[in-house]
Amino acid sequence: VLGIDAEVDNSVDNISVDNSLAVGPNPATDKIVISCDNELNSIEIYSTTGTKVMSKAISGSNAEIGVSMLNRGIYTAVVKTETGLNAIKLILK
Repeated sequence: VLGIDAEVDNSVDNISVDNSLAVGPNPATDKIVISCDNELNSIEIYSTTGTKVMSKAISGSNAEIGVSMLNRGIYTAVVKTETGLNAIKLILK
């Protein structure tokens, strides 16, 4: 019997709050729109089990992200801006 020792870090460090960040619609069906006064860098979407299901580089202060390929459910969207990381609960229906 082989023993495999694996450690997975699903934590998100350095969460900040950017009050200018908006993500909608929420709940969403096929796309979300992200807007912010600060420069957007990326979005990562995680399932409730902590599995990364989407990662996308974005730029500018507005972005439209297709989410129709994801199953219905609750996710955590981590949006990276020039000022830090922002975690948002995202519901897909």
